[in-house]
Amino acid sequence: AVVSTQSTGHEQWKNMSGELRLKKHELELIENRLKQTSHYKDIEELERMRGELNSQTEVVSGFSEREKSLLEECRTVERKMKNMKADQEKEVKKAEKRITEARGRLNTFLKKHKENCNRMKELELEVTESLQAELKELKEQLPLRERAIVSAQAQVATAQDKVCQCEQKK
Repeated sequence: AVVSTQSTGHEQWKNMSGELRLKKHELELIENRLKQTSHYKDIEELERMRGELNSQTEVVSGFSEREKSLLEECRTVERKMKNMKADQEKEVKKAEKRITEARGRLNTFLKKHKENCNRMKELELEVTESLQAELKELKEQLPLRERAIVSAQAQVATAQDKVCQCEQKK
């Protein structure tokens, strides 16, 4: 009868230890699954867009330098106009064309820049809201999981006590 009780206590302890390992493994799987959600991918997309935004900001700075250069070209054209009436119209047209093209490119760039900024804000808001919802859900699940772990630990401790008691009775 003592051997039977020992076997049963030992089996209970093994079962409960196994359950505890399974619960811990389940928790690790849930954590790994969270890391693979689309929200983390959205965050990566957001970081990529921030990089593009920084690149575009540098391009805008380049446009400012280009505009200064174009203004200098206009001044050169004005000086030439005083000296050479024959080339006057030709040079003015070239400068106007370059200025118009530069303004067109600048306007296109600024439009895209604004769209990217707006999209980045939208993504940031979506990611924030989604992460907050997930965090809330996980916080709600946490007490249940903690109670299950505590319960499993208590069962393991009880089984260990029984095993020790059985061993002491030998």
